[in-house]
Amino acid sequence: MGANPFMPATLSIAKPTCVPARTLAGCRWRASTFIRSKLVERQLTLARINSMAFDFQNFAQQLTQATQAAFTELLARYPEEAFYSFALYSDEGAMTVCPAANTLGHLAAQSPDDLPYAKFEPAEWQYEMVGADAQFDALSRQLRTRLAEGFAEPDGFERFRQQLYATCLEVLDALRQQRFFDKAAGRPVFLLVTISDSDTPPEELAQLASRLNNNAYRDEYLAWLRTWDA
Repeated sequence: MGANPFMPATLSIAKPTCVPARTLAGCRWRASTFIRSKLVERQLTLARINSMAFDFQNFAQQLTQATQAAFTELLARYPEEAFYSFALYSDEGAMTVCPAANTLGHLAAQSPDDLPYAKFEPAEWQYEMVGADAQFDALSRQLRTRLAEGFAEPDGFERFRQQLYATCLEVLDALRQQRFFDKAAGRPVFLLVTISDSDTPPEELAQLASRLNNNAYRDEYLAWLRTWDA
């Protein structure tokens, strides 16, 4: 009977290989070293993330000082002007924070059709990015420096941006409660936080204005917002 071509003529079984104890010890040492290196790498990564955390509490203190300095400077530089408004505004990239202010004299030069927009839109105000220039430039540099470092979390930038906007709101609200603007100007002052070149819904603007104002300007501003959808 011929040999079956599908069966090997001789079945060879490999003998188990013995691993010397010193080799196992070496493997365990290398594994332990690898794990330790990964732990160190993770700790360094966490340290880098923590080092990039932005100190918004300190930023708020600096922003408060810059805001007070800007409004005080405007009043001193233009004593003949009747200031009725002040705003802090940023941009959608969260790269800047700037002051803006307007006067009753500037409003008097506007046409009736343009008056509501000129009265309540900081981009149309007479003194935009004027006052405490060095302080606001330094604040904006802090923002850009932090943005250049990047964010480890996918939503890191959005949380950073929203915290910046919230900080601007909190700073103005705290000064409002101290009646800083009204006392300095000698009249009610309309306050606002806004984002340049953004499509902020009227409902959000109404909430901001309602929190920051308790005067006739608030009611007029809210009435103007209601005309947007008319």
